[in-house]
Amino acid sequence: MSYTMQLYVIGALEILIPIIALIVLRKKNKFRISSVVSGIGSYFLAANVLTSTFIMFLSSLGVSQNFWISYPMIANVVNVVLQVIFQNITIFLVMKYVLKKRIRIYDGIALGISYWLYNA
Repeated sequence: MSYTMQLYVIGALEILIPIIALIVLRKKNKFRISSVVSGIGSYFLAANVLTSTFIMFLSSLGVSQNFWISYPMIANVVNVVLQVIFQNITIFLVMKYVLKKRIRIYDGIALGISYWLYNA
């Protein structure tokens, strides 16, 4: 199998695995579609808005783009730490205030699976 074909297969699997997991979960246990939308929105908020805002805050303190280019390992560690912090906070707040008391375990599972759909 050629390298290009392998990339297509990996890309298709990256998208299909969460979708198949949501379909299987939906057939076995009903969950609200708002959980899927909330998961995708949570990823957008955590990964794009909050992380970018914090990086812009760091640049206003004097951390330039050249610093991130010169030290890519530090940039990766900062990105991972920010993702973990913002992911947990965002998902908690979405589950508490958007989905409110109507949430069940299957809604939480669907939210977690769909969190990565935006990235895929």
